[in-house]
Amino acid sequence: MGSDDAIKGSVATDATYINEYDNFTVDASEGQLDGFWTAQYQNINLCNQVLANVPAISMDASLKSRYEGEAKFIRAWSYFRLVRAFGNIPLIMKLPQTAEELNPKQSTAAEVYAAIDQDLTEAAGLLPATYGAADVGRATKGAALSLHAKVDMYEAGKDASKWQNVLDYTNSVIQSGSIVYTRIIMLCFVLGVRTAVNPFLRCSVIT
Repeated sequence: MGSDDAIKGSVATDATYINEYDNFTVDASEGQLDGFWTAQYQNINLCNQVLANVPAISMDASLKSRYEGEAKFIRAWSYFRLVRAFGNIPLIMKLPQTAEELNPKQSTAAEVYAAIDQDLTEAAGLLPATYGAADVGRATKGAALSLHAKVDMYEAGKDASKWQNVLDYTNSVIQSGSIVYTRIIMLCFVLGVRTAVNPFLRCSVIT
């Protein structure tokens, strides 16, 4: 909307908030922007709760690992959305305990990307390659690798060595032999990864 290649359309009184983006007058009070910011940190908070509490639960070990992998995947995805939109942002990787942690300072984009890289690396090691029919739509190893490839494409502008990571991650997915994974890679790069999160950490990798 901020370019000369798009117009709001419709009538003047419809979705007037879009004019703020078109005129570069948008600020933090604008509802769509505030909602986006709040939703990502709600995701991150839920993931931090899972990662803080699930390890201590006595439960099936493979299911516990999967929950941790899903939380890391979703947290990485939310931080990726935030860092692309805002650059320097608060990086909250655990449940806040102190006054300082409740009011964190901004971290650099490089620090956020480093956290995303670590989460996706760990998520790929924890998530299963496939699910049964009852769990279709949950994050998989292939989803984590595909998102990691996209993240490293963004980082490659500043660090050309990241292109090798992109090749490695995408090859790993393609060589898994899954047609679904290959489609995920194509859609991740063309449309972007979208997930829907509920309290059970079910996510639809492509929507």
